[in-house]
Amino acid sequence: MIQGHRTTMKQIRILAMAALVCAILTGNALAQAAQAPTPEDAAGAHGSMELAGYLRIAAENSPALIEAFENWKAAAEKMNQEGYLPNPTVNLGWYLEPVQTRTGNQRASIGLAQSFPWFGTLSLQEKQAALEADALKALLDDTAFRIFYEVKQVYYEYAYLARALEINRETLNLLVYLEGVVRTRYESGLAEYSDLIRLQVELATLEDRIRTLEELRTPLVAALNAAMGRDADQEIPWPESVPLMKPSMEDGEILALLESGTPRLLASNLRITKAEAGVDLARKSYFPEFTVSLSTILTDNTALRRGQSVSQDGDVGFSASRTTEGAGRDPVIAGLSIKVPIWFGKNAAAVREARARKRAAMASEMDLEQSLEADLRMALYKYRDAERQVALYADTLIPKATQALGATVESYQSGLATMGDFLQAEKTLLELELAQARALSEQAQRMAQMETILGREIPCIVHGNLLGGELTPPLMYEIEAETPKLAQPAVKDTISTE
Repeated sequence: MIQGHRTTMKQIRILAMAALVCAILTGNALAQAAQAPTPEDAAGAHGSMELAGYLRIAAENSPALIEAFENWKAAAEKMNQEGYLPNPTVNLGWYLEPVQTRTGNQRASIGLAQSFPWFGTLSLQEKQAALEADALKALLDDTAFRIFYEVKQVYYEYAYLARALEINRETLNLLVYLEGVVRTRYESGLAEYSDLIRLQVELATLEDRIRTLEELRTPLVAALNAAMGRDADQEIPWPESVPLMKPSMEDGEILALLESGTPRLLASNLRITKAEAGVDLARKSYFPEFTVSLSTILTDNTALRRGQSVSQDGDVGFSASRTTEGAGRDPVIAGLSIKVPIWFGKNAAAVREARARKRAAMASEMDLEQSLEADLRMALYKYRDAERQVALYADTLIPKATQALGATVESYQSGLATMGDFLQAEKTLLELELAQARALSEQAQRMAQMETILGREIPCIVHGNLLGGELTPPLMYEIEAETPKLAQPAVKDTISTE
């Protein structure tokens, strides 16, 4: 219905302008032509890439998304490192002076030790790493939605710019033609100089507005490229249209989606669980750790062949060779070390630290819940407001402004209205059309914002592409000397009185 109103009102507007031209033309025959703008950069004139293509590029190129992915990947690898015992320790020793024993000289030692934390410590460390990896995965999903929102935000703003340029150029084209007509009539002494001046002022204002809009294209293209992770100077064609979206859910159902969880809330909840595991892990500091070791001393076999004897004078001699029991055998030692947690104040501080981190995580989640709910309610309000404005402009304001323009034309023909009255009516209609285009862009942006907050798509009924549309058909004005008349436009049969 809105699309039909838009086409009909545009055609009525053209006819009203043409009627005004016919009303002010008198005197000698004058043949002129006015053609609606068909600039190559108007909305819909290019076969532009659809929004889905831009989102795909952003997903592939966005540095922020790559960063989030690599953080999650690193956390997953960190999880694979947990749950293992500490690396065993190998001890090697070499006696600078061999130790002489009954069984031989001890020259070196070698040992192996393995530490064992208290029961449950390793599983808690593994649990913490797994929860952190899951939290970063949820944040990866949230980052994707935020990047898509940035792309959509700029894309819909870019689409509004295209439509705003189209509307302003349509008006400029018609006013340029009308200015030529009034100038000719003024030169013939059949029009007031004030009418010409008012038209020229309006034209200058409109031309300045168009230049401002044209210059806005460059930074918007740069912003859209940045959102997609591309170079700022890459060309992007004008968007074709923006759909009017209508959620297939009631407001209460949309708000209830927040309670079922969003990626950010999921990440926050996972970090609370991680903090709880941290408290349990801190309590383990009250329990001892054990180290089991096994070592041996390398002993030579010199005592196997002969024994020592000592004379009364203290001289060392050797007796006849005999075998010493156990000579040359390497002794083996099994050991157990216990790390005793005697610093109870330190351990208690570790538990208090872990509990404080848990309380901080819980407070952060509560703050996030409240913030997301407030943001969602505001985005929903702005969406509903924009939706209401779209209907208001299409069904009430623009039709009435069009009627007012027609009435002003009739009054001007009767001498009851001035050129200023006509320009004011035309300006009012122009501003309302721009406001409708802004509302269409706004409702699409707010829908994208709600989906970003919720971390999911909202089922919508798309009513059609309304921001863009068919350009005004070419009009040829046939002006005769005594009975000016307007050549019928090709779309005459589609004009209705709705």
